[in-house]
Amino acid sequence: MPYQALDILAVNGDAEVETSIREAMQGDHSWSLTAASVAGNRELLARLRDQRPNLLLLDTRDGRVDPDALAAELEATIPPFPIVVIHDRAAVTTREPARAPYDLIAAADLQPRLLRHVFYNALERAQLRRELQATEERWRVTADASPVLIWETDAAGQLSFVNVAWLAFTGRSLDEALEAGRAEGIYPADQRRALQQLESAFAARRPFKIEYRMRFRDGSYRWLLDQGQPRYDPAGLFLGYSGSCTDIDEHVRLQEALLASETEAHRHLAHLQAVYATAPVGLAFTDLDHRYTSVNERLAAFSGFTVEEMLGRRVAELMPGPIGERAMACRQAVIATGEPVISTELQAASPANPSEARSWLGRYFPVFDGDGQIMGVNVVVMEITEQKRLEENLEAQVRARTAQARKLATDLTLAEQRERRRIARVLHDDIQQKLYALQVHVHILGQSSALRELPETSMRTELIGRLIDELIEDNSRLSVELSPPTISHEGLVDALGWLRQYISQEHGLNIHLQATGDLTIHDPDLREVIFQMVRELLLNVARHAGVSEASLTLRREQDNLVIHVADEGAGFDPELVLASTDEETTFGIRTLRERVDIFGGSLDVDSSPGAGTRITLVMPVAITM
Repeated sequence: MPYQALDILAVNGDAEVETSIREAMQGDHSWSLTAASVAGNRELLARLRDQRPNLLLLDTRDGRVDPDALAAELEATIPPFPIVVIHDRAAVTTREPARAPYDLIAAADLQPRLLRHVFYNALERAQLRRELQATEERWRVTADASPVLIWETDAAGQLSFVNVAWLAFTGRSLDEALEAGRAEGIYPADQRRALQQLESAFAARRPFKIEYRMRFRDGSYRWLLDQGQPRYDPAGLFLGYSGSCTDIDEHVRLQEALLASETEAHRHLAHLQAVYATAPVGLAFTDLDHRYTSVNERLAAFSGFTVEEMLGRRVAELMPGPIGERAMACRQAVIATGEPVISTELQAASPANPSEARSWLGRYFPVFDGDGQIMGVNVVVMEITEQKRLEENLEAQVRARTAQARKLATDLTLAEQRERRRIARVLHDDIQQKLYALQVHVHILGQSSALRELPETSMRTELIGRLIDELIEDNSRLSVELSPPTISHEGLVDALGWLRQYISQEHGLNIHLQATGDLTIHDPDLREVIFQMVRELLLNVARHAGVSEASLTLRREQDNLVIHVADEGAGFDPELVLASTDEETTFGIRTLRERVDIFGGSLDVDSSPGAGTRITLVMPVAITM
């Protein structure tokens, strides 16, 4: 036992409890037992203030004393000492044993050996609590003696402690400081950044280190280095943060002054002279502030200024607009990476000749001082206007040839559609009619009484009739597939409605069709081209997706028709499919994309195995060449 003489006070216990205590303490000569009965918490508190036992055994089975309220009152008024509570097992509620201010033992467990173990445990816990309180008190005394601003927060992030140095810095009382919290006093321009970093660290339970300005007691603002660490109890429960703020204001001011001095020194050292006057290209040097410190006549002529007008002025000031932004971006990249930027093309009207666009090729090189630090950027500029004109002429010729090739491909595609319609008309208007006539004659022949007397001839006549029926059906299907009758004299949406029914009948695929906006395609050839493209996409779904439903949506976007075909079927890997040289393996998509490109449209495929397919087809509503 941690006591030389153990004084036990047993409250509201019966004779059985006293007997258990005596048996538990048998063999220990340095202990005493006092039994008492109290009516409630108030009477027991008064007795404890007078007697101050080493250990309190409290029987709560009769409900006269509330152990939780008692422990809270003792915590606030009397240094901690061990409490053991006897309870009915059925009356125990959920609690945190590791943090409870007393130990529990069930009335049914009052065996001497177990009770002795509980006494020892309670005494050791009380001793640990007293040592913890002493440690905390020493820490607070040390914190108050420190010149650094020390603080603590609770688990919710609210300030729970600040030391004397914090109060002296802010000029507040302890209650004012705790009520004000962390945000109060931070310099407005620093507040959002600092609080965001604090909240981010708090949410992640990670250490942090932040610099910001905080209001001093005289109203000025001083730079602080705020550092914090998350705090946990032995069980790993997060308790809050502990940290300190160091006044670094003089250090920051000294750094700023030193930086300004170094910048000025670099400006003076950056005057590297070269043979600029005779160079056939523009040459210049800009410092880290992007000011010209050296410029040759050639570059000045490009810019439309004299050398004297450019020296000391910023790039953005002399070169406004996109060309200046591009030049600035190149310089900043060189300064940031220490690597040159080669062959950057600049194009704009120069101040020297505002009415004519000129082209230059710029090269940017870092310049280092003796310590390996970047001093600025050397710039070499070569005018390439004439070269660009030659390139543009060549590109124009290529574009013209490309346009001619596209027009030829378009004409061939449209001619193909017209030929499909012609063949469809021949099949429907000529061959189909002749087949119908042949069907009638064969039928009349089959009804002849003379023919019936010749069984073999009659059977062959019936066979010819069936073959004619199949030819009529095949001819009709081929005519429809080549050019549906609705596409010639009705709109695209009506033709797609017919296609929806046709595919449903032939392939069992239910297509949900949705069309919005003005979808009129005046050119019949283009209308049929788009129809055939959609037909191929829907037939791909019917043949390969392995689903019974698909969606088809159409909408107008300015001068384009946007068509979306989607299914939730087998899907595929677009890269593998389009890389294949086998047209059957590509599902015709590669050929379809080439046809779409001819008309200046686009075909986007979004698919993956097992995740369905979504294809977006964009086509112009009119042919332009």
